[in-house]
Amino acid sequence: MSEPENLPALGEMVMGETDSQQSASGRARRRRYMFARQTVLLGWIVLGMALVAVVAIPFATGILTLPFGDSFTLSEEAKAKAPPCAPSGEPVNLKTVKANILNGSSRNGLARETADRLKTFGVKVGTVGNAADSYAGAARITTGKEGLVKAFSLARALPDSDVRVDLVKGSEITVLLGEQFQGALSKEILGGDELGKYPESPENCATLD
Repeated sequence: MSEPENLPALGEMVMGETDSQQSASGRARRRRYMFARQTVLLGWIVLGMALVAVVAIPFATGILTLPFGDSFTLSEEAKAKAPPCAPSGEPVNLKTVKANILNGSSRNGLARETADRLKTFGVKVGTVGNAADSYAGAARITTGKEGLVKAFSLARALPDSDVRVDLVKGSEITVLLGEQFQGALSKEILGGDELGKYPESPENCATLD
């Protein structure tokens, strides 16, 4: 019987298997290294995106604007969300004030009663009616920056009222009456037309330029 031709020697077979195992082991190590490297890189990317989001949110929501000096400044939108400070100077005569009166409470006729009392001071009354939404507070006076002096002047006749700014309102004034409102003042109630100074500014109020 003749011997098989072209069969590799036993030593060559063992060496070939060893080389193959070493090559596979090397590939596995490289894969593990690349996986670890990609994981670390992905982690840094996610961390960077999170930091960018944290920094960007105040600017995107208008809480902060890009500074032109060495410090951040509150935007006009953010200031408008805070209660405004009472203006300087003296209140204006209420005969120069025009206001809409809306009832946000469950008490029927409150808006009309309030309008009638304000008219005793000479306030010009526009719309009188029910508000689209209820209000749990006392009275909220809303106006634009141009109407702040008149709004604070009017607040003297509306006990426990607060003033808020709506940047799109201009000088229009709207009074929203709520469940806790105890009634407007009138000349008859006061025994005259002296309403005194502006109400005190609320804490953490914002001064609008």
